[in-house]
Amino acid sequence: IEASIQNAKAFLAVKKEYGSFDSYIWQFTGGMPKKNAWKNVNEIPSMTPESDAMSKDLMKRGFKFVGPTICYAFMQAVGMVNDHTIDCFRYEEILKLQKDSINNWKIKKAKSGRNFYHMFFLHCFYYISL
Repeated sequence: IEASIQNAKAFLAVKKEYGSFDSYIWQFTGGMPKKNAWKNVNEIPSMTPESDAMSKDLMKRGFKFVGPTICYAFMQAVGMVNDHTIDCFRYEEILKLQKDSINNWKIKKAKSGRNFYHMFFLHCFYYISL
């Protein structure tokens, strides 16, 4: 319970500093999803240099229970990385969704002026929830 309260406080601090949590979190992949091309599930890592950097920065900001493996699982869940193997039917679908999201973002940004991270995060969240 204490960690949840601390994480909520740290989340609000990040939101205040960056304008939104997604603006902060997407910096660890350069604002774009990482497109992996695994041939075998045994190749998929449990953590990466990006998740390690995310973990260290989150801990520095006061977050609890955010090790590099947890961070990598988060990155997979929200679409920051595509870890489907290349023979998986979802691999190409995810690549297409990412391209469509980027194209839709460009159109919506031109109309609304909203930032890339916010729009891309919303698209990823929408597609993951399908």
